[in-house]
Amino acid sequence: TTVGYGDLHAVNTIEMIFIIFYMLFNLSLTAYLIGNMTNLVVEGTRRTMEFRSSIESASSFVSRNRLPPRLKEQILGYMCLRFKAENLNQFQLIEQLPNSIHKSICQHLFLPTVEKVYLFDGVTKETLLVLVASMKAEYLPPREDIIVQNEAADDIYIVVSGEVETIDYGSDGKEFVVGTLRTGEMFGEVG
Repeated sequence: TTVGYGDLHAVNTIEMIFIIFYMLFNLSLTAYLIGNMTNLVVEGTRRTMEFRSSIESASSFVSRNRLPPRLKEQILGYMCLRFKAENLNQFQLIEQLPNSIHKSICQHLFLPTVEKVYLFDGVTKETLLVLVASMKAEYLPPREDIIVQNEAADDIYIVVSGEVETIDYGSDGKEFVVGTLRTGEMFGEVG
């Protein structure tokens, strides 16, 4: 038995036993490392394959039901956003934390933005902290219908990043942009 180089040979029984265990250790370590690297590659590939499969299923669903192109774009945009943001399960993590930590995190994330919104001018800091503790972030893909015209708004939305277009439909059925909301602006308020 040698250690692989041929220049060192075991001479007595103790050296042979040591080299046997040394080679078994090296074999185990190499197998462990290769196995873990293979696992990482397979896991990434599996997730990508699931994403591709869901995109194909959605496309065939849209084709089979003859949905309009805008709706197809919204569905695929949402699926792509969900795939990209899947690693950002931050709010699932926040929900599992104790209430005091949850409030502190929400305060850190949302309070600076909420303080800039005109609706909350003159509201006490304590009231803002209570409101902020119940807020949730929502990631929306481009061209997503958030509130449909003539529909009662369920929530108040504050634009943290990006833009929101206000769209109306003309008498000919074509859509046109009425206005654009930017960071720090809000919509969905009733009244």
